[in-house]
Amino acid sequence: MSNNHTKSWLPLLFGITLSIGMVIGFVIKTNIPDSAFFSYDKKNRLNEIMQLIQNNYVDSIDINKISDTAIQAALEKLDPHTSFIPANELESVNERIRGDFYGIGVEYEIIDDTLTVVNLLKDGPGEKAGIQKGDQFTSVNSKTIAGNKLSADTIGDIIRNANEIKVNLSIIRNHKKINTVITKEIINVSNVQSSFMLTSNVGYINLEGFSSHAYADFMDALLDLKKKKATSLILDLRGNGGGVLDEAVEIADEFLDGDKLVTYTEGVHSPKKEYRCRRLGQFEKGTLVVLCDQHSASASEILLGALQDWGRATIIGKNTFGKGLVQEQFDLSDHSALRLTIARYYTPFGRCIQRS
Repeated sequence: MSNNHTKSWLPLLFGITLSIGMVIGFVIKTNIPDSAFFSYDKKNRLNEIMQLIQNNYVDSIDINKISDTAIQAALEKLDPHTSFIPANELESVNERIRGDFYGIGVEYEIIDDTLTVVNLLKDGPGEKAGIQKGDQFTSVNSKTIAGNKLSADTIGDIIRNANEIKVNLSIIRNHKKINTVITKEIINVSNVQSSFMLTSNVGYINLEGFSSHAYADFMDALLDLKKKKATSLILDLRGNGGGVLDEAVEIADEFLDGDKLVTYTEGVHSPKKEYRCRRLGQFEKGTLVVLCDQHSASASEILLGALQDWGRATIIGKNTFGKGLVQEQFDLSDHSALRLTIARYYTPFGRCIQRS
């Protein structure tokens, strides 16, 4: 009988004990400044403010633009290479990293407020559709683009971002109006701007970027020059603003022997990671000269630093840009992205060339 009586009181005792514990916890919380116990997450203040603005501000506003501005202002407190990429700009940014874009394969300039074709990608969709140099585009998918003082970038976005796979164009050619249709394709942009023999044994490669296929583009050019008996090489990195770190490491591997260290990265939340040579390179011997200037940055400087530290190349030019930080891109739920600096990179001998 006594055991049953005790069991009947257990739920009540448990409830009283829990209530007393919650009261004590609340008292402790209120008497400890900035206590995290039962506290409101301060990170949500931005969302709270945005909600108040949206619901109470005197005029109609675009809350998304205001939110983007607030995020960008916060990131300005960090390094200059951490950035927020709005959803409407993300595809364009990703295209530059990939080194390709979905388009019609036409190079153009704005002449007298009209898009004028100045060059065509060989075997590209524009050439296949019969577009010629000198053609003037007046409308794209029934949207007038001539005489509206639109920038070249804006017109490019209209052409590339049109939802339709087929682009309907109105063209002026020799004072006659022509209507044509172009089927868009993936256009690969080579990182090698030019490659040729300067003398009977000296080759030249101008590498203008480090997109995700920079190494493949570089190797095509290098192997072609070797077939032409190049025993010395000039690699031109002037104006090369960098790109994908791994591509720079792969190219360095073609010049450095053994398992030499090319670079390493390290950050508070990113453990040290080494990038080393892994194979026999195609140009480990022979004279190598690398050109650079104040616009050579990031992946260019990784390659330059490795070649300089190991004494593999003669470096000629101006002091480079000074970007020694590594960014990683994080995609966000609204299809925007945060490109966040996660580490510094160092040359093989431990130099970080980041400018303040």
